Parts: sequence; structure tokens; C-alpha cells
Amino acid sequence: MRIEFIGPPGAGKSTIYKEIFKNNRINKSGLYYSPDRFMEEYIISRQYNKNILKSILFKVLSKNLFLKNAIINSKITTYGWPSIEKNENYWKPLINHVIEKSSKRTENVSHYLKRLDRFIAEVSTIALFQDIIEKEIIFHDESLLQRGLSLGFGNQRGQEFVRGYAKLVPTPDVLVFVNLNKELLKSRLLNRNRKIHWHLEYIDESIEYSKIITDELSTRNVKIVMLDGSDCVLKNADKIIKSV
Repeated sequence: MRIEFIGPPGAGKSTIYKEIFKNNRINKSGLYYSPDRFMEEYIISRQYNKNILKSILFKVLSKNLFLKNAIINSKITTYGWPSIEKNENYWKPLINHVIEKSSKRTENVSHYLKRLDRFIAEVSTIALFQDIIEKEIIFHDESLLQRGLSLGFGNQRGQEFVRGYAKLVPTPDVLVFVNLNKELLKSRLLNRNRKIHWHLEYIDESIEYSKIITDELSTRNVKIVMLDGSDCVLKNADKIIKSV
């Protein structure tokens, strides 16, 4: 089972996601994973446990969270690529859609490439999960659906792109839609320590595209959990836990 989150930047997705795993509340059975935890364990077992020096170096570098994530992210595509190739016909329509419908863009190309890089990493991760995981429940903070939302930013036919993306993307079993009104979103984004200008620039689109994707997935037999990002974080986390 996979559970994905979607919603505008600043709605509270990551805060609720972290609350789910706080104090090991949901992980007591050992069947619940976050992708970061799974990829870390998988990559360590494949790459570092076979070499003592590499293992020691990884443990030292992992004390710095930025370096740890950089190492893991650099390996995701490497390990996920064989799974994509093995299931090429499954992934081809979505990847072709992203390539073909992204030609008319109005934004800085470097910003788009960063989001495209994250899309590639998420495809690799999901492909790997589908290949080797059977029973575990995977929670994604932001995954393929959120990538589709952000790839729509700066696209002259953003609504068409996002709607088509939602029709082709591999569906999770549960979609958690975290929404928040525009004024609260603006306030949260302006008060973030790490301000990302395009979050504010595309705030209207992020609200609209989140709803388009959620509506489309509701027609594909995906269970939708609707949350208000202004509600108590613990209350929202409990709603998700009860849904699975």
C-alpha cells in the first residue's frame, strides 16, 4: 500500500507527515516506511555493507543530513533504472507526456530542470518499490503526484498538462489532500526560513492544480483523505493513521 500527500506548498504536508512517524507512533509493526528510510536501508545494504571503508565513510558523512541525503539521492536513479526498463510500457506514457507537453514554458529553464530532476528521482523510487516491496505500507511526503503539480508551473497549458498527468500517473492506494486558504498559505510561505520565490509566484496554480489532480484520482478508485492544513497537526495525523 502506498499513501501520497498532495497540496499547495505551505499547506502543512511535511509537518503532518513527520507527526505520523513521531515517537514511532505508527511504526510499531515494522510494516510502515517512509521512502527516505527505505532507500537509506536499501542503498546501505547494496552499496556500503559490502565494503568496510565505504561503510565507515558513509556513517561519518551521514552525521551531516545534507550530505547524507545527497549520497542517497545520487544512488536512487542508479538502482531504480533497471526496474523502469523492465516495466518500460508501464512508465512510457507518463514519461512521454512530461516530455511532449513541456515545450511551451514561460519560466527560467534552470528552475524547471530542478523539478524535472526530482520527477526522475521519484519515478525511480516508485519503480523500485513496485519491484521489490509487497506487504509494507509506504508513506510519501511528496512524490509523483506533487511532482506533476510543480511541473505544471510555468506551462502555458498548465491545466491540460496536470489533468493529463493525473490520468497517466501510477496511483497510490490513498491520497492525502492537504488544503489551506490563500491568505494563510501566503503567510506561511513568507515566514519560512527558506523562501522559495516560485512557491509564492505560483500560489494560485498550486491550489488549482492540487484540486485537479485530487478530483482526477477520485475517478480512478483512489481513497481520498481531505485535510484542512489549519487544523491541529496531531488531529490530521490521526485521520491518516485511521484511514490505513
